[in-house]
Amino acid sequence: MSFLLNKKQLNLLNSIESGQYPFKIAQKASMSYCYALKTLWLYEQLGLVTSAKHGNIRLTKLTKKGENLKKNLLVIQKLLNNGMLK
Repeated sequence: MSFLLNKKQLNLLNSIESGQYPFKIAQKASMSYCYALKTLWLYEQLGLVTSAKHGNIRLTKLTKKGENLKKNLLVIQKLLNNGMLK
C-alpha cells in the first residue's frame, strides 16, 4: 500500500467522483491519461474503484471501501497540513 503515499496517486484518488470518465479524472488530477489508467486499474484490483462500460463509454466510481479510504486520507492530510501530526 506504499503507492498510496505517492502524491500523484493521492491526487488521483481525490479526483474521482461518482461515474466519471477516466480522461476527466486524469485531467482533474493533472496527470497523463496512460498513467491514470494504470493507477485506476490498480485501484480496481484493490477494490477501491469500479468501472463499468456502457457501449463505448467507460465510467469509473469509488466503491464503499474507496470512499472510506479517501475520507480517511483527507483527514490525515488535513492533520498533516495543520501540523498536528509530525
